[in-house]
Amino acid sequence: MPQRPADRYGDRPFDRRWLIPIIVIAVVLAGLGGLAMLRIADQGVQWGMITFDTSGQDEATARIEVTRSPDTAVTCELEAVDARQIIVGQTAVDVPTGGDRTVVLDVEIPLQGDAAAVKIVTCRRQ
Repeated sequence: MPQRPADRYGDRPFDRRWLIPIIVIAVVLAGLGGLAMLRIADQGVQWGMITFDTSGQDEATARIEVTRSPDTAVTCELEAVDARQIIVGQTAVDVPTGGDRTVVLDVEIPLQGDAAAVKIVTCRRQ
């Protein structure tokens, strides 16, 4: 094995006895991180707006999709807003436990003005 120039690289060669413990620690940390990410992803609640209709005088309607664990009850809050983003209606809808992981709901929002859009404020576990 050729010698390294000590004046250029120093006189301490790499100590290989630390290589295996470093690799083991890196693999364990990566595994724990992956398990934590899977656990967080499994417990989370995801939601999205499929469609909404604001043409009604007294109410707006929305179709939303909620994905959660079937044993998790969820409450979603929706708002109807006018063209200036002022809230003209709001409601909350409960998604009970059971059923499929992904649930599609039709929601009616009572209005107190002309709505231009409907948005989901939040969906959270009960």
